[in-house]
Amino acid sequence: MKYSFTIIRFMLVLTFFIGHSGIYAQDTHTDVVPNGAVAKKLSSDDFSFTEGPVWYRDSILLFTSYSSRENRSKIYSYNSIENKFGVFRDNIAANGLTCDKDGNLLSTNGHSVVMVDQNGKTTKTLASNYNNKPFTSPNDIIADNKGGVYFSDLHIFGSPIQDKDAVYYVDSTGVVKRVIEDMGSNGVILSPDGKKLYVSGGEDVYSYDVAPDGSLSGQSVFAELQIIDGVVTGSDGMAIDIYGNLYVSVYTGVQIFSAQGTFITDIKIPKGSLNCDFGGKDFKTLYITEFNSLYSIDLNYPGFAVSRNNTSAAINSISKQSLLTLYPNPVQNVLHLNLPAKTGILEVFDITGKSLLQRQIQQDNPSLDVSDLENGIYFVKVVSDNQFAIGKFVKQ
Repeated sequence: MKYSFTIIRFMLVLTFFIGHSGIYAQDTHTDVVPNGAVAKKLSSDDFSFTEGPVWYRDSILLFTSYSSRENRSKIYSYNSIENKFGVFRDNIAANGLTCDKDGNLLSTNGHSVVMVDQNGKTTKTLASNYNNKPFTSPNDIIADNKGGVYFSDLHIFGSPIQDKDAVYYVDSTGVVKRVIEDMGSNGVILSPDGKKLYVSGGEDVYSYDVAPDGSLSGQSVFAELQIIDGVVTGSDGMAIDIYGNLYVSVYTGVQIFSAQGTFITDIKIPKGSLNCDFGGKDFKTLYITEFNSLYSIDLNYPGFAVSRNNTSAAINSISKQSLLTLYPNPVQNVLHLNLPAKTGILEVFDITGKSLLQRQIQQDNPSLDVSDLENGIYFVKVVSDNQFAIGKFVKQ
């Protein structure tokens, strides 16, 4: 029965691999916070209005900090290995940060949305106006898997420039369109399959259906924020994991909802949270920006980010290819492979699509020592003569 259940889960995962750029499982994974886990404070109260966390170049966390006295922001870096903070870019009006599908850093900056290189220099302006007027104050931002970007534009300080608070979409050709009107939206984030846009604002999180051209329809309330310890809260920035669980920054910390919008649990942060995002070596660490500090907590499931290429081009084409025979499955130490070819390249990915090892095939039906892998789900791809086969195994 246990082996049959594994096969059923495999087929569910394969169903969502086909034709999608991300992993989005049917089954519910709601044990997101390990027993006894609490958020850890990583800094003293060194920052102000801390926002926009994003895991950059698979190595450091970037986030913004705004100084009302200087009326400017800085982009800071945090190296989790060395536990050190640094200044990535100074003198910038940044708030939200994200990475596009190619790993480029995008930032809401003043009245514009821009691309920033690894040295902190602005290299491209993606959007600077709508209806020949500058944006009021672009806030949160998220990139899709087609080269487009969604961002919210809010009236926070000073006089508004646009006629209303709204959400905009910039497609890969630079065309800007307003996709949500008359809504004081804070956070924006996409579901792993890119078919839903979630928008936070007030005491609810809203869901929209995403069309191929980036336009939205079908507004509905996805989740209602919970009253925690008697506090009626509001929603801000968000993160999402590979199973579609949504992490919403609120006045008391982070509230977590399942892919169906059901409240799961919350993570308490003393001064509340403005935003959150996943990072770390296994992408299971949730980084949380509080007003003055940075927090982190290690969770059970990895986050989703389009920049991490959660499935490779090979995995996306799995329906056209053959499957590998892997045994034993589940496996503890040594995995054997029944390969379709005697030569080629073998590669192992974790469930986030991160490549863990690559080697040349030098024998029929080789074996892999997987004893060093953590328990979880993994994929094996074999490429030979421009053809490939793929298989899935469970390490336990």
